[in-house]
Amino acid sequence: SGKVTAAVMIFMDITKEKHTQAALQQALNDVQTLSGIIPICAGCKDIRDKEGGWNQLEKYIQDHSLAQFSHGMCPICMKKLYPEFCNDDDEDKGAIATINKDDC
Repeated sequence: SGKVTAAVMIFMDITKEKHTQAALQQALNDVQTLSGIIPICAGCKDIRDKEGGWNQLEKYIQDHSLAQFSHGMCPICMKKLYPEFCNDDDEDKGAIATINKDDC
């Protein structure tokens, strides 16, 4: 006859699931963020790990975060290490120096 004779409503308390989801998101954020004291060599910048070994800064950060590295050379280091590839005004311009494989 087209009349509604009954209705079913289901309610679920999803508060616990929402708290769990928030806790998991916070844990993920914590994993992606380095924190605490990181023992670093003042000379070579290697970092001491929990086992007492020394690792390059880049390796340590990649192992403990989602960061990835791409390498370049600042103008000061470029001028110091490869002066034959530098102009005197490169440092003043703040240019990032690059060396072509063919130049080496």
